Amino acid sequence: MVTLFFTNKGFHPKLEVSIEPVVSEAAHQVVIDLKELNLYLHDQIRCALKQYEAHLASQRLPTPLFEVSNTVWLDLRNI
Repeated sequence: MVTLFFTNKGFHPKLEVSIEPVVSEAAHQVVIDLKELNLYLHDQIRCALKQYEAHLASQRLPTPLFEVSNTVWLDLRNI
């Protein structure tokens, strides 16, 4: 379960991530490495989503044009 804020903004409002100078240089380097890893993973997820969308777009049927007087069947199992 995620909050609506997390869904819309991508982060939790109480979570603060910053690269401020810290006493330990090793800890600072770990934070920088994690930030780079985070950016790399975001790019990989974005690339995978584009490939997924391209595959799905080729498999989907176009939406039929419905008019006011048309009779349609509605499957309520997934609603």
